[in-house]
Amino acid sequence: MPSPLERLQLKFNPFEPSGSGAPASEKEPWLPERWKQKLKKYFEQLGVGEGIRPLAVVGEYGSGKSYLLHWLDQHEFPRRRVQSYYFNDPGVQFYDLANQFLRRLGRKHFSKLVWELAQPHVMHRQLTLFTGTYEDFLGSFRQKDRPKLEQQIQAALIAAKVTTDEEIASRLAQIVMDTPNKPYFEYRDFVPGTARSVVAEHQGANYFGALLRTLRLAAGVEKVAFLIDEFEEISLHRNITAAASQDYRVTLKRLIDLTDAGELWLVLSLTHDGAEKTKQLDQALWSRMFEFTVDPLEDDEAYDLVKNRLADARPDELKPKHDLFPFDPGFMADLRPVTRSIPRSIVKVCSAAISQAASRNKKSISNVDVLAVEENLFPVSGGER
Repeated sequence: MPSPLERLQLKFNPFEPSGSGAPASEKEPWLPERWKQKLKKYFEQLGVGEGIRPLAVVGEYGSGKSYLLHWLDQHEFPRRRVQSYYFNDPGVQFYDLANQFLRRLGRKHFSKLVWELAQPHVMHRQLTLFTGTYEDFLGSFRQKDRPKLEQQIQAALIAAKVTTDEEIASRLAQIVMDTPNKPYFEYRDFVPGTARSVVAEHQGANYFGALLRTLRLAAGVEKVAFLIDEFEEISLHRNITAAASQDYRVTLKRLIDLTDAGELWLVLSLTHDGAEKTKQLDQALWSRMFEFTVDPLEDDEAYDLVKNRLADARPDELKPKHDLFPFDPGFMADLRPVTRSIPRSIVKVCSAAISQAASRNKKSISNVDVLAVEENLFPVSGGER
């Protein structure tokens, strides 16, 4: 007996209930051709000039900003040998980002990367802790060896061109040396000025550059990229303090400076309001970014979005009656223009309509059912359409 979704000629519901982000799929998700052309222009500019202009993805809520960032993270950047990291609303302090970044990597993993980069450059091979594996090191480390080993790692990191700053090299060596007794990071590890902080005071940007260089050299990739979603949330608060505004501006400046130094590719998503307030905070800073505006979908793009999602969820051997089955072929025209133009709205309506039809063991979804779902999700006073 076929399952409820099989009755709708689907293997799974290809529309996520929240309507946010890219769906889980082995295939590359569909992207509007207009977006691809804008991105092509951006990537063509990456090799021009000394610095790399950060990409500011600007659009309203539900317009597809997160979807685009996930597409870059999972599909476009791997093709370009770029190791990318996705963050959602990481905070405005520079060390907030370092905290999220390194805690995600894990102290033991990052320590291993530092140790492996340093190992070939250790000058005194009689230090047997550097002749085995990293796991041998963790098992054999003794506290009395610490001063000599820390000095060796510090010198080796400079020789490996991770950094030219002795203080930063010392902090990276400290991460390695502390790992056997503390194989995890804590938030306070990233607050400059605190006891045993791994961040050199007044060296936040340079230190962060060394972290990125460590990852790039260890992974053998061309670049490291940060994709920061909803980074501007702090700028949307009506009663934002002067200190918070300053933290936001300084952190953004430090990140952009890292792109100028060639250490980082940076992609930020902002609402139009967030972009305008960022311009007000620092117009010169904004001018250093490449602005990518996510415009509302046109009707043919909305059609392609639904068609491609449905095709992804159909059994390979099945030939549907038409591209939009189990929906009526003309159902898109009956949706409100504002619903059709916003990817998140389309996805939420389709997701709920399929779930409702499956729960009722239906073999197709009528326009009446879709419009009822739309009204339930996005009610309009007076029955206007």
